[in-house]
Amino acid sequence: MVTARTADTRPHIDEALVRRLVDTQFPQWAGLPLKLLNPAGSDHVIYRLGEDLSVRLPRHAGAIGQARKEFQWLPRLAPHLPLAIPVPVGVGDPDFGYPWPWAVSRWLDGEVATVEALGDSSRVAVELAQFLAALQRFAPEDIPAGNTREDLTSRPLSDRARATRVAIAKADGVFDTTAMTELWNAALSAPGWDRSPVWFHGGVDDATWMRGRGWAMATGLNAYTSYAAVNPRVAAQTTRQITQALIG
Repeated sequence: MVTARTADTRPHIDEALVRRLVDTQFPQWAGLPLKLLNPAGSDHVIYRLGEDLSVRLPRHAGAIGQARKEFQWLPRLAPHLPLAIPVPVGVGDPDFGYPWPWAVSRWLDGEVATVEALGDSSRVAVELAQFLAALQRFAPEDIPAGNTREDLTSRPLSDRARATRVAIAKADGVFDTTAMTELWNAALSAPGWDRSPVWFHGGVDDATWMRGRGWAMATGLNAYTSYAAVNPRVAAQTTRQITQALIG
């Protein structure tokens, strides 16, 4: 969970920094206009680069492994998936005081998947299900093991036990803490995955579904307690996530 102390150590990222990084390391794109994407996410600051590219810079140390992993794996995944994904075209190096690898990717035009925009669309639900099923089927022998923050669901739920119980206590009065505690205990008690590794665990059995509900609640609570007070969009999204996890 992000605290005031860790937040203060995050690098300052602005257009001037991104301009210098792009122009010096990728001169073929020097001078293309930059436009901040807002909102982006809790892990990355994102800029549009011209019409066809985006620049993604990790906000914090927990996200620094994503650029190189995505550069290796997304081009391999893309031919196996029924929907387009943003394939990276380059990984930048730390420079000008910015401490971590960063990525340039192809930009995909589209609509933000909000509840208001897509909540009643059965077509989108079917397409998402087909995408996740295809993602699960592609499981090469060298699939990466979970060893960084972004590999949340490859680690046992017990790794998050203490932090999640703290978050449950912090959310007292906002959500039903008794229901959250019961769900968390049930998720911790569910049998672990004992088959070959896959990219995504779609709802294949009761134990996987229960663990998934636990993960959804835990990650939603982490984001809610960290950002809801300062970001209404995150507050709304995580409230829905936690509520749906409790419903099951």
